[in-house]
Amino acid sequence: MNFYDDLPVPAMSLADIDQTMAIVRQRCQLAFDDCVDIEKVLAALGIRLEPRPDAEMARGEALAAPKAKRIFVRRSVTQALRVQCRVTRAKLSHEIGHVVLHDGPALKPLVIGGNKSSWKIPEDQSSERQAWQAGRSLMLPREASYWSLSDSHTAGSMHVPEVFVHERRLEIARLDALNQPKKDISALVEQAMRVLQPPARPQYGAKSLRCRRDLWDGLPVVEGYEPDQYRLATGYLVKWDDYMQPNPPSHTGWKIKDGQIVPLFADE
Repeated sequence: MNFYDDLPVPAMSLADIDQTMAIVRQRCQLAFDDCVDIEKVLAALGIRLEPRPDAEMARGEALAAPKAKRIFVRRSVTQALRVQCRVTRAKLSHEIGHVVLHDGPALKPLVIGGNKSSWKIPEDQSSERQAWQAGRSLMLPREASYWSLSDSHTAGSMHVPEVFVHERRLEIARLDALNQPKKDISALVEQAMRVLQPPARPQYGAKSLRCRRDLWDGLPVVEGYEPDQYRLATGYLVKWDDYMQPNPPSHTGWKIKDGQIVPLFADE
């Protein structure tokens, strides 16, 4: 398996995922026929959307970090979300599914062109399949009234791709065919409610990307400068891309010392 393949996770049935996401919808105060506002759902669940430079994301479009309650995305993804791009909304619902259902610290990125699932992973243990099922359940609940309408009509009113609606319709048919009584899903409730709690401080290396980003976000912003790239550290201008990169002409290099960001030349 390469870097962009699927990952095996504990098995979850489609019915379990559907009930879990129904709980999430209730916590987000979504009625059955509501068109989901992705940004409001992220806020309600305390999930942070982190735009990253395309070079840093490589071939990835989005990457969920469940324990940190973050979704790292290309800048183009946030731009597409602002104009309610249907495909982008579907992809972000998929990443929300990862955060709700899975433990981290991080999963495989959602790669441009689609992820390849390994045939070795059973369907109910595939992190990618589970997240897509969760995303469709979040956006298109089984109890909604629009299932008597066409896929194209529903896709337009709910701002999702038509294929998204088609796949969800097939899932609902599977759920209806089971015709099983509801079971005790207390464990699933606990898992879903985890995303509503303030995240515990992630346990990671002192100089890992997530640690650097946490420390960076705590630095003062500089008026007129892009905050993702420039901040003030102990009164000096530092640049995100210049981590551990000496740059004498501008002195924007930086490092981590004693749990703080300091200029690279701090010990000079």
